[in-house]
Amino acid sequence: MDRVYLMPTVGSGSSSQDPRKPKYADLIDAVSGARWDMVDYGREPVMLVKATAIDASTHATIAADAEVSALPLDLTQQIGANLGLVQTALEDRNIPGSNLVPASWTYRQLVRGVIIVFQFTQRLDGQGVRLFTGGVTVGSQWSTVPTATQTALQDMAASFGFGLTVTGTTTVRQILRQLYDQWPVTFLVFGGEQW
Repeated sequence: MDRVYLMPTVGSGSSSQDPRKPKYADLIDAVSGARWDMVDYGREPVMLVKATAIDASTHATIAADAEVSALPLDLTQQIGANLGLVQTALEDRNIPGSNLVPASWTYRQLVRGVIIVFQFTQRLDGQGVRLFTGGVTVGSQWSTVPTATQTALQDMAASFGFGLTVTGTTTVRQILRQLYDQWPVTFLVFGGEQW
């Protein structure tokens, strides 16, 4: 079966002896025929992971970890009554949830939304900037974000051809939502499939 998780990262990525990878990469690799793909959140300590052809026992081990959020097997179902749990799981990892994810979304739409948001921190990471450092969270206001990070966010938005409208009280959550709203309607590839 194929499963999707929000999973912590391990490894510094500073060498081939200490690669940055999903926490359970080795466990998935130990399953015959299984493989994993991931989308990282820049240098943030979380990844979206799609595990392909894992068995029920391996899934149960991974899902039992309190640091992991396992999405349901059927990604076409609506989030519905689980909205609060989903939003909390995202916000606890500095992923905007409260202003991004509605109850009407399917889990498949959630995966796509998370991938899009991850693209922005990946671009910042490419500029050598980590968004969530020095106490910055998704709830932080623009006026409290370090000036160098503000500049990097504006430069990143421009590199995508996006506009960014902020005031001193605009939150990082709202900024990521603005960027999300400007993402072109196009497919993304994750785990060998289009999202």
